[in-house]
Amino acid sequence: MKSCTVNKPAGLTLHLKSQKKCSRLHPKGGQAVNRVHLIKSLCIGSYTLKDVDEVVDCFYKQAQKILQYKQYLFNEWLDTEEEIRDLCYDFIAPLFARDDQGRFYRLNEYFISRIDLGESDFDVEITKLIHSVIKQESILIYASRDPFGKVFYESVQYLLKKHPQWIKMKTSQFGVIIKSQLESKMVGYEQMSDVYHRHISENLTKSLETCLSIIIDKHNYSISIIALLSIARKKSLLTDIINIPKEDPALHRSIDLIISQTLSSLKKRLLNGYLSKGILNENEYSAFFSALNEILKDLSNGGVKLSYYEYLQNIFTRDLAKDEYQDKYRTRFEYIAKSAKKEFSANVKFEFKLKV
Repeated sequence: MKSCTVNKPAGLTLHLKSQKKCSRLHPKGGQAVNRVHLIKSLCIGSYTLKDVDEVVDCFYKQAQKILQYKQYLFNEWLDTEEEIRDLCYDFIAPLFARDDQGRFYRLNEYFISRIDLGESDFDVEITKLIHSVIKQESILIYASRDPFGKVFYESVQYLLKKHPQWIKMKTSQFGVIIKSQLESKMVGYEQMSDVYHRHISENLTKSLETCLSIIIDKHNYSISIIALLSIARKKSLLTDIINIPKEDPALHRSIDLIISQTLSSLKKRLLNGYLSKGILNENEYSAFFSALNEILKDLSNGGVKLSYYEYLQNIFTRDLAKDEYQDKYRTRFEYIAKSAKKEFSANVKFEFKLKV
C-alpha cells in the first residue's frame, strides 16, 4: 500500500508509510514505552500528541489487517486504496472520543480492566476490540455509538425524502450507494471531498444537500454514503460543525425506542411462551428480560462487553454458578440473545435505510 496521510485533528494523523511497532524511546529516560503505557496515558488524560498518534497508528494497522481479509466485500464500491484507508479510519475513529478533561473515555471503558496484561496479551485485546467494531458492519458504529454518524444519517434521511429523485440506490455490505444507475458512475473520493469542503459553511444538512445536488444533479454521479460520511465527519472534527437537522423532527427515532420494540417482540415470540409453559419462573423471566436489555444497550453503544453468562449473572439476585448456567440456562438464553441481536440490528439498519 502506498504512503498516504488521513486528514484529521492534530494528534490523530495516520502514517501508512511507517511500519514501526507501537513503541518508542521515551525522550527523557530512553526507556521503551510500550502499548500498555501509551494507552493508559490516553485513558487518564496524560499524554502527548505523539502518544496519540502512535496508538492510532497501531489501531489503524490492526484494522487494515482485518479488512484485508474482507476485501471481497468491497468490490461494489471501494475502488482505491485511499477509500479502504478511509474505511479503516472510520471504524477506529469513534474509539478515540475524548471527554471534557481530554481523557479517551471509550478506550478507558474497554482497557481499564486489562491494563495489567503483558505486551503480547495486550496486542490480542487490541485486535479483539477492533474485530468487535468491524463485525458490526458500520451501522451501529455510525448510527448509534458515534453521535455524528447518527446525525449524519438523519440528515441523509431528510434529504432523500426532500429529493426523491435521488432515491435510486443499491446496497453493499457496508452501506448504501445513492443514485446508482447504469448511466452514472461513482464519484472519486477526492472530487467529492473538494466539493463538500467548498460548501461547509452551512449546517450539516445544508452542506450535504449542496454537495449532493452538485454531484448528483449537475454531474450525474453516484455516491457512496460511507465515503461521504468519512468526509463529513473529518471536516466536522476540524471545524466543530455538527448541527442536527431541524427541518423534520419526525425523522429522529431513538435507539432506545428500537431496543424497546425489539424486546417487546421477543416477549411475544419467545419469553411469554417460556413463562406460560413453566420453562421459566417469574424471577428467571425477569432476569432474562433485563439481561437482554443490557445486551442491546451495549450493542447500540459499541458492542457487547461481557459474555452471555456474565450478562445473566449480573442480573440474577443470587449467585449463578457457571455449571448451573451451562446445564440450565445456556442453550435457551443464548438462543434468545442471538435472536435479539439479529432483530435489533435489522431494525436499526431498516430505520437508517442501510443494508437489511
